[in-house]
Amino acid sequence: MSLNTSAWLILGFGLLLFILLAGLKAGLGGFGARYQKRGNLFTPAELNFLRALDRAVGQKLRIFGKVRVADVLSVKGGTNRRANWNAFAKISGKHFDYVLCDPQTLNVLGVVELNDKSHDRRDRQLRDALIRRACLEAGMPLIEVPAARTYNPIQIHDSIFAALGTQTSAH
Repeated sequence: MSLNTSAWLILGFGLLLFILLAGLKAGLGGFGARYQKRGNLFTPAELNFLRALDRAVGQKLRIFGKVRVADVLSVKGGTNRRANWNAFAKISGKHFDYVLCDPQTLNVLGVVELNDKSHDRRDRQLRDALIRRACLEAGMPLIEVPAARTYNPIQIHDSIFAALGTQTSAH
């Protein structure tokens, strides 16, 4: 190997090492960091409803917030892999506002969607129709609640347990 070829190899290796180290530094929070802490998980309206929901169900249910739809519902297996993938892709980037679980087993019993004014938009209406259809097909109770300034925990309780029917054990 000639001296000229060796010099080019060393220079190329050094450049590659520099690029890798710069990328590693950027990924660890150095210059060019791509991520930051978001702060609150819930908007003030979502937190307000969560507090009312907690009061309404007490210890009878365990509530989880902002759970990915694909973690609650799955696509029925079929022979058409492309159709299965398309069905999964439609739900994978969406989440339920609240998921209601049995407090002992954490079995999902139902889901709650808090509908604020954004649900009047066409894109949200299409999303809501998809969620309704997916829940209906899966046999998952979906409780939709209009956003409000205040909530009556008794009304929330009655709506939830009516939708869940006999799935909920009395604790």
